[in-house]
Amino acid sequence: MQNIQKPISYVKGIPTDHPTMASFNASRQQSREFLLDNGFPTNKDEGWRFTNIQPIVNQEYDYGFHPPSNPFKKNLLLSDAYQININSGGYNNLDQFSEFTLTSGCTIERLVSSENNSTVKALFSTIVPAHQNAFTALNTALFQDGLIFIVPDNIRLDKPVHFHLENEIANHPTNINFRFLIILGKNSKCTIVLSNEGVGESSFSNFVTEIKLSDNSQLDYHVIQFGGENDHQITNTGISLEDNARVHAQYFSTGGKTIRNDLTVNLSGQGAECDIRGLILGKNNGLIDNHSLINHIAPNCTSNEIFKGVLTDTSHGVFDGLVTVFPNAQLTSANQKNQTLLLSKDATTNSNPRLQINADNVKCSHGSTTGELDMDAVFYLQSRGISEEMAKFMLIQGFALEILDSISNESVKKILQQAIEKYLIDIKRTGS
Repeated sequence: MQNIQKPISYVKGIPTDHPTMASFNASRQQSREFLLDNGFPTNKDEGWRFTNIQPIVNQEYDYGFHPPSNPFKKNLLLSDAYQININSGGYNNLDQFSEFTLTSGCTIERLVSSENNSTVKALFSTIVPAHQNAFTALNTALFQDGLIFIVPDNIRLDKPVHFHLENEIANHPTNINFRFLIILGKNSKCTIVLSNEGVGESSFSNFVTEIKLSDNSQLDYHVIQFGGENDHQITNTGISLEDNARVHAQYFSTGGKTIRNDLTVNLSGQGAECDIRGLILGKNNGLIDNHSLINHIAPNCTSNEIFKGVLTDTSHGVFDGLVTVFPNAQLTSANQKNQTLLLSKDATTNSNPRLQINADNVKCSHGSTTGELDMDAVFYLQSRGISEEMAKFMLIQGFALEILDSISNESVKKILQQAIEKYLIDIKRTGS
């Protein structure tokens, strides 16, 4: 893969600055210079050797929000949630912002309106550094807008907050760069769903999400990605946890030409806990790549991570996870596991779970398994009067659904269960 030395040239109409976000213009310019100096990664870069970004960087995109070709489809709207809709034309329910803040006690603000917000200025690009990689730099250089969501101390939301992006522009390959800054105050609790439905022609969405969890706060965080056939989705997420904070993060990805998720979790406060789970359902010739870094910085912290994959056709799944235990992080407990089920001889997976331990009083484990369906289990079900086709369907479904067991919100779980069933029906129909 050839390194792109002038990576910004592939986007049309890039402004030199942003008139409504002047305080970010210095960061934007520095990120442009970083990209021009370093370009995009190639397959010679260790963290990108399995991620072919050529289909992304070789495409020319229109820059910014454009009117959508069709009305908002609402395919992924939850039945009971505070709903914030974003499409390729911008926000389509801004009137609900004020209703949400009055009802929930939280605050939500557009990034373009945060010129004088000291909290935003203090945290911007600190949890996810602007130059962490080429795509965080691209986002910092080009982001059109973003959302700041703050849950005050002692607020416990009664239903999820759902941010849903749909990127559909007929005949206009479009690049959307968007940011989220999420802050939970002390003793607060909420569920956040970030869903991305790319159905446009060669659309490319590039998200940066920074999350700060204060003492004793609890967050259920769900990323749901439905990719169109030529859709590219890249996310970079950083989560920082203070004393006794807890996060349960769930990644669900299916479809798309390229899906790449980079997640960094910093367990910075004593007693912090994270539970990270992911499920990828690969098909056609799509790539779904999850990279994670969990840093145990403070003592008495716990992390549990499990990613599963189901791959068919010529799809490719990647899991690369590193758990780092810092010298002062005694009494760490860390578990990491990756399991992949290959449904065709042409599907491929690369798994690289890793531990880097610099403390002596810890309990850590990691592992990886890859294989085909257990034909003994298929035969057992057949012996109970179940057809071979249905037996395989049930085993694949059971393998995938296990990753959803820890989801407490029934509305979120129902959407993912339906997505798994649709995936299995589709591959059954096509004979994959």
